[in-house]
Parts: sequence; structure tokens; C-alpha cells
Amino acid sequence: MTKHALYLVFFLALTAPFSALAGEVDINHADPATLAAGLSGVGKARAEAIVAYRAEHAPFRSTQDLLKVKGIGQSIIDRNADRLRFVLDDNTRAAAHQP
Repeated sequence: MTKHALYLVFFLALTAPFSALAGEVDINHADPATLAAGLSGVGKARAEAIVAYRAEHAPFRSTQDLLKVKGIGQSIIDRNADRLRFVLDDNTRAAAHQP
């Protein structure tokens, strides 16, 4: 491998864990691992709680729905406001922030 290729591999290895943090996370279709990796302040337990709530109730339509999940507070919503997406089954987006 060339020196440049080694630098590239090293760089990608260091930045890969953070790539999910920069993107959007579809709350209605993401699995627990994707939720935990993509949302700040959401670990395995909170991610599993989101998926369980979604399965028991209905797709999330807004941040207000997401706040009903135990362990999800306004501070988590605020930290992730630019990442949260609420894609419905018909592939349309619900409004992310409804009063």
C-alpha cells in the first residue's frame, strides 16, 4: 500500500464512527443500532425504548410523539433537531416540529 492509501485508511477508520452523527435519522424506520449511533444522547437502552414504543403505538409524527418515550426529554430533542426525520410508511415526511 502506498503512503497516501495508508493515510486514507487511517482517516476513514477514525471518522467512520462519526459519519452517522452527521446524517439524518428516520425515527420510524431505524433499528436500535442506527438510532444509538446517529442520535446524540441516545444509547442502546433509549434506542430500544424508541423502537418498542413505535411498535406498540404507531409511527411517530412529530417530536411531541417522541417525547412520550421514557428517557427521551426535550434536551435530547434539541440536541438532535437537525437529524430527526419522521418518514411515514407512504414515504412522506411528517412535520418534525409541531407545537
